[in-house]
Amino acid sequence: FRYRPRLKEGLLLGFLAGYASGFLGIGGGALMVPILNLVVGLPIHLAVATSMFIMIFSATFGAATHFLMGNLVPEYVVLLGAGVILGAQTGARIAKRLRASKLRTAFAIVLMFTGLRMLLKALG
Repeated sequence: FRYRPRLKEGLLLGFLAGYASGFLGIGGGALMVPILNLVVGLPIHLAVATSMFIMIFSATFGAATHFLMGNLVPEYVVLLGAGVILGAQTGARIAKRLRASKLRTAFAIVLMFTGLRMLLKALG
């Protein structure tokens, strides 16, 4: 796979991912994977991996800011953090074994389900 970096798109996407991370707490992944795959043209496996790596930065700085503002529940940080460490490793291994179409479909289903649940909750 050959890829030529696009500086302007990269800076804009980085800003949007950081904004989404700080504002919505989504780490940018829900936005970055589709944008990297559909807009930038990265294959889905590379888009997922790139998004995961980028989330290191967005999550670190977003979490630090929220910590300084007193917006964290320490018990959840410990419990969910342990699960995330194990789940992320397992998920990465499973994703590597999936065909691109299956990975793309799984990602879309998770986004649709999550979005629908949030919409229904917001509408009361």
